[in-house]
Amino acid sequence: MDKFKIGTRVNIVIGDMKGLAGVITESDDITKTVYHVKIDGGKEEKIFLEHDLDYENILDTPIDELINSQICEREMKMTALLK
Repeated sequence: MDKFKIGTRVNIVIGDMKGLAGVITESDDITKTVYHVKIDGGKEEKIFLEHDLDYENILDTPIDELINSQICEREMKMTALLK
């Protein structure tokens, strides 16, 4: 499975949060594939392993969310480059 990038929309596929979706906000350790996910519709952020996540079906995502996600990812990359 490919590693998820910050800003990637994902579905949670395992555990008591199965069926929820969110956005990758941070990766703790690339070698362990541990990700922080901000859950849609809330302010909480949870930590998941890569095998707990799956790419969200892009066809089910409203176009404005896709655009906002792409803008967010671009802004994060720019911020990282400026540091």
